[in-house]
Amino acid sequence: MRMGCIDHRRLLWVVSIFSLWIGCGMPPPAKASTLPGIPLPPQRQKAPEISGIAAKIIADAVAMVGDRYRWGGTSPRTGFDCSGFVQYILAKAGIQVPRTADEQAGALPPARHLRPGDLLFFRSPRGPYTHVGIYIGGSLFVSAVDRRVGVQVEPLTRPFWRSTLDGVRALPAIG
Repeated sequence: MRMGCIDHRRLLWVVSIFSLWIGCGMPPPAKASTLPGIPLPPQRQKAPEISGIAAKIIADAVAMVGDRYRWGGTSPRTGFDCSGFVQYILAKAGIQVPRTADEQAGALPPARHLRPGDLLFFRSPRGPYTHVGIYIGGSLFVSAVDRRVGVQVEPLTRPFWRSTLDGVRALPAIG
């Protein structure tokens, strides 16, 4: 990460995400048939408001897009793995969570409905809850994916993510 320089790619992501919220409120929730296993708000219910904490978490997460991946990494200086990234972003918002994806999933309550700021957990051949990301709305989430792409915004509708989704956890400070 270059200090003192504007990273136009990150700035574009932040502006794009927040323009959705400012211009027309929350993007419409994805159809239930598109994202099996994710608790979505009832169809006729208004989209949930984004709390100040959730907005900070999302802004901080999106600002890290492009940072490098490093297995076991927990900081922008060394790089992040998925759970280190989540732990770092939540700590910036004053929320402490355990270090690994599995421990994070076990420490947080299941979400009643998918809302921006919630944590998404995925499984792999190694078992359940082996990957974690932060839901940012509009069927998108941010996570430290792998060495090739680093921290990235990913669509939940991508077949890989849709088929490996294991659960959604709510952050107690967000409600």
